[in-house]
Parts: sequence; structure tokens; C-alpha cells
Amino acid sequence: GSAQMFAALSADPSLQEKISLFCALSPAERAKGLSKSVLTTLVEANLRFIYLLFGRKKVLSMTMMWQRIMRSDNFIKVIDLAMWYLFSWDNSQVSQARKRVLYPHIYSFASVKCVVHWFQMIRLRRLAMFDDTLDLNYIPVNYDISVIACPVALFYGGKDHIVECESLSSALPHCLLSHCEPLYEHLDTMWADSAKDLIFPKVYTLLKAI
Repeated sequence: GSAQMFAALSADPSLQEKISLFCALSPAERAKGLSKSVLTTLVEANLRFIYLLFGRKKVLSMTMMWQRIMRSDNFIKVIDLAMWYLFSWDNSQVSQARKRVLYPHIYSFASVKCVVHWFQMIRLRRLAMFDDTLDLNYIPVNYDISVIACPVALFYGGKDHIVECESLSSALPHCLLSHCEPLYEHLDTMWADSAKDLIFPKVYTLLKAI
């Protein structure tokens, strides 16, 4: 999502000239990490463990099968439990009715490499190029967001424990707005019941002013 956009803008100055405004919802330029568990400890100790878990193609390709088999309420409970275990999210800002609509779309068939790249960002505490060697002694090249000249607006949650957003505005040369909703978690800037009142109007106002 936003991490790909930050990487693209920092790597390609010509792309910046085509962007009038970049509105980043829950921007993932720096990753704090997942909730502490046996699973995350194993993964952070050796990134090759991710390939052992998921292979080298699509992540959790069986998800669609389980979605068809399980009742929607049970599927929601499984997703809620997984989010609590991995991220310590309680998803209290999203109603059960909205979860029935949104949760079937929560998984995309992302590459396992994307997951490995995310954990590399957690280890490095910065946005850097993908390291295909998985060598702990190798330091990948940074994406320098300080060269992003186009206007940027940041929207994030105060309870978003997986990304660092507080210091991001000072690193961007042209940050027009940095807005925090204290009770929001990572997905709430898009999915919370109140996002239509607290987030979307601000985004619309910024876009309308262009």
C-alpha cells in the first residue's frame, strides 16, 4: 500500500511531478513489529522460516476455500482472533455488520516475498529495498523519503502498533497534514464505522482544494 508508494516516489523523481497530492492512510514507512509470540520470535530470528511456513508463491492460498466452507460469523471470529494474536488489535471500531462485508476482502493473494520484505523492514526499522540474500550482515539500500517533493497528507491511528507514524511528518519536506485518531488501529482509517465522518471528509477537502 502506502509503503510501495513511498518507495516509488523516493526512487523516481519523475513520478513525483505527476502527483498533486499523496494521501497516505495508516502509512507504513517504518514498521514496529508484530505482537510478541513464539511465531513472531521464530520469524524474526530467521526470515527463511517464512518460506518454510508459506512456500515461495502465494500467501495462504487456501483462505478462499475456508471462507467458502465456514459460516460468516465463524470466519469473522477466526480473523478477529488472528488479528489479536498477530497485532493485538481488538477491531472495536468496526461493527459486526461491516465485518461481514469487509473481512472476505481482507486477504489478497500477495507474494510470500512481500511478507519477507515486511519483516526485513521490521528488523531494519526503516524502508529499504528487498534483500534477496537474507544475509543478516548485508545492509540493503534505503528508500530516502526526504527527497519526496510532492505534497503528502498522513492519516493514522493512535492505537496502530505496527507502524511508526509520529516522526514521519518531520521527515517529509512537504507534509500538508498529519492527522491522528487516538482510538484507531491500523485498518480503521479505512474500515472504522466512524471513518466516513472523521477521515474521509478531510481527505475530500484536501483533494477538492487541488
